[in-house]
Amino acid sequence: MAVGAITTPDQVNTLLLQGRADLIALARPHLSNPYFTLQAAAHYHYRPQHWPNQYLSGKSQAYREAEKSHMKWLEERQQLKPASHQVISEQ
Repeated sequence: MAVGAITTPDQVNTLLLQGRADLIALARPHLSNPYFTLQAAAHYHYRPQHWPNQYLSGKSQAYREAEKSHMKWLEERQQLKPASHQVISEQ
């Protein structure tokens, strides 16, 4: 079981996939954002996630926002990529 200083879905997945924990307990992320789990599910395109009836109207928006966030991340990643080190033939 892992607790404390875990604030992002990526940290949760890293701990689980590395076998460093079987269970992750989150408190602060849910206190600061009650939709943390739903947004994480949208971020990872996990469609079987149960959405309470009162939140169903925001489900499609959550998936759209997650897609926008992912596209922005890809653009930033591309911008930070260093120039190629490939040597062009010198004549």
